[in-house]
Amino acid sequence: MTRTVRKGEGAGGRTWKRQTKEDSTKHWLGEGGVGQETLFLELTVEQYLIDQELCSVAVQIARTGASGPEPPVSLFIPPTSSVSWLIGYLSRLFDTYVWQIDSTETLVLDATSHFAVEIISGELPPDLPPLHLLLHAKADWANEREFSLSVRELCQYLHRDGVALFVIHGEDSGEEARIRWASGELSLLGDLLQSLSQYRQLVVPEVTKIFLEPTAIDDRERLRAFLHRHRSYFGRNARDFLLARMSDPDFREVSVAHNNQTNWVGILQFDSTNESQR
Repeated sequence: MTRTVRKGEGAGGRTWKRQTKEDSTKHWLGEGGVGQETLFLELTVEQYLIDQELCSVAVQIARTGASGPEPPVSLFIPPTSSVSWLIGYLSRLFDTYVWQIDSTETLVLDATSHFAVEIISGELPPDLPPLHLLLHAKADWANEREFSLSVRELCQYLHRDGVALFVIHGEDSGEEARIRWASGELSLLGDLLQSLSQYRQLVVPEVTKIFLEPTAIDDRERLRAFLHRHRSYFGRNARDFLLARMSDPDFREVSVAHNNQTNWVGILQFDSTNESQR
């Protein structure tokens, strides 16, 4: 199933766990406006546009997983090895683990400590709690084989009601939707979905496309919702810092349309079945 999102309401959710006290003058990084501005440097146009969809799914999963006596659990693989604003959001909803991150970076250590997120170094431990949410936000997959192996291996850690989200790059050319890998290779989206659906422990994946359109980038409601969702991470009064980042040439360096192609970022959502219960 393929679903397209171009615009939408910002995600919202309960904050029943680990509240962070803030005021208009203090920020957890302790470096004032300079520190806040630094936190936006890692933001790319793709990550910005898919954020509300990722957060919407996270809220839905957290509400389902919160029905038991223990808080739901999430594993987050950030877009880069540095820290991500999503740890602040996820930590309010889940007991959160973060993997494939630079545990020697001071900012990473400060952020994970502040938001009570646990870093996993090396391989995933066999006693990792069953995951209600697995969010793999890195989109630069080398090729289809690497992607498929990661899906198969990581989804084994899902809770029986768990959901895994994987981010990919894609393009539409005519009636064909294709996945663009870091190697330069292309795969037909339909063929990839058919191949992935053969894994017994997974339901046929759903795909959400977020098109890289200038109108979406410049949507002021999207901007307001983004800052509201991640206020615990970026702090208050951060609008000017975000606008400054969005005005940087490299923020818009992704071509939104060329050679009759329309570029998009895809989110593949895998729901586990009872056969994958941990």
